[in-house]
Amino acid sequence: MITLRAFGTYLERSRLDYVLFFVFVFAVLTYIQYSPVIGDPDGFYHAKMAEFLAKGQIVHEMPWLQFTTLAASFTDHHFLYHVLLIPFVIFGKPLLGVKLATVFFSSAFFVVFYALLKRLHLAAPLTYTLLLLGTSSFVFRLSLVKANSVSLIVLMVGIFALFERRPMLLALCGAVYVWLYGGWPVIWVAAAVFCITDAVISRSGVSRSVRSRPHGARSWWALLAALGGGTVLGIVLNPYWPSNLAFYWQQIWQIAILNKGAEVVVGGEWSSLSPKEFGAFFPYQLLAFLPACAMLVVRPSQATRRSWQLFFLAVVAALFAVKSRRYVELAAPLLLLSASSFWRDMFPAGTLVEWWTRGKIIFARGADQLILALVAMLLTFIVLPMGFAQQIIMAHEELSHGVRLTRYAGASAWLRGNTPEGSIVFHSDWDDWPMLFFFNDHNRYLVGLDPTFMYNYSPSLYHRWATLTRDGTDDDPIGFISKELGSQYVVIEKDHTALQKTVSTNVYTHLEYEDSEVWIYKIGTETT
Repeated sequence: MITLRAFGTYLERSRLDYVLFFVFVFAVLTYIQYSPVIGDPDGFYHAKMAEFLAKGQIVHEMPWLQFTTLAASFTDHHFLYHVLLIPFVIFGKPLLGVKLATVFFSSAFFVVFYALLKRLHLAAPLTYTLLLLGTSSFVFRLSLVKANSVSLIVLMVGIFALFERRPMLLALCGAVYVWLYGGWPVIWVAAAVFCITDAVISRSGVSRSVRSRPHGARSWWALLAALGGGTVLGIVLNPYWPSNLAFYWQQIWQIAILNKGAEVVVGGEWSSLSPKEFGAFFPYQLLAFLPACAMLVVRPSQATRRSWQLFFLAVVAALFAVKSRRYVELAAPLLLLSASSFWRDMFPAGTLVEWWTRGKIIFARGADQLILALVAMLLTFIVLPMGFAQQIIMAHEELSHGVRLTRYAGASAWLRGNTPEGSIVFHSDWDDWPMLFFFNDHNRYLVGLDPTFMYNYSPSLYHRWATLTRDGTDDDPIGFISKELGSQYVVIEKDHTALQKTVSTNVYTHLEYEDSEVWIYKIGTETT
């Protein structure tokens, strides 16, 4: 008879555990994605950019964003991600294709995370990976059509390269990260935290070290030099060099770090987390991480250098998440990586099995142990409010409230058929742009991707546009739209009633199109 342990050993030796786990995760994420929506408007933009690349077009200017700094000089900071999307958008259903790509890339990330835990010999790789999969806030972020999952794959490989002291692999990660994701400095944060922690621990001597390979002899200076070389190559050997430098300044410093929330109305993902929200975002992470921290206080010398490095990296990621909730995608896996490392230090392999074996005397029969295990599984994964099934359902329900796949398709079709090519369309919100752009590149628009790009183009213009679209107030709204912005067509989302009232009551405008989503007005001669 084949025992459960023997079967598990067979799976690991044959590497079938990776295949089976990928299939399981793919099924779970397909369920989460199974609704006719894109979780975030940016998904329409990514699909459109992948379509351009599939046709051999590399976009260097963005005339579809007329009143932003991107109009004349554009950098596709997700260039490699858009390349990876090409096979998924070439079969005529690009929006469905990018949803499938999201499931595929996210499933690949979970397999990579599982493999990293195993390769670093951390505690309970499958358990901790399932805990990550059962974190609804994290899985929701990975279910958005964004570069999140592929960027995390590169980050996990980069962390592996840091632990194994592999400069060439780290250099490759640095170069790929720049081409893939605008948040590429994250890998530098990881390297800095590891380097500083290692230096402090080496001086204090409070921790034992873990060296799994002879690469440990390489210094941190060599690793940082390799990462620096890879990053520079990624920036310079880039389709957008040298204009990408100005773009990175805006995207990384002004938007991601400074975040001009007081002056510019940015997306909700940049808002901070309250303590209550933080607990709700990271239920499993806190249950695993906080006890590990408590044990660290009691037995600090038991922790390896690896655990200290992951601990401080997790703390930094958690602080990022407190500042901007979008960084749940960093904090969730890093908190679990840290917890897994601490648990391995405190309870070496075989300890828990030994405790369980010794505890058999409590139960007279093996059937009692089986019942106990089933009850524990039931409570953990089904019954409890934070159970695995509930977390997956929560992620599915949250994603199902996203943007419908046909959002603005009707309005875009009308604009294509009834407006001159290249004419500028005034729209009522910056996050309307991805859908309008996807369905209709016949026209030009005002602002998109992030309002900071319009603010940098002209702060006064941005404030006037924002006030008009939000409150419907301006000294000369129709003159501003038609003369200063050069638009005869005004697309107003149905929830912008103040703007609609201002436009509709003007004698120079008349309604040309209406559906359940928008009004479209044309500015012309005075009506009687």
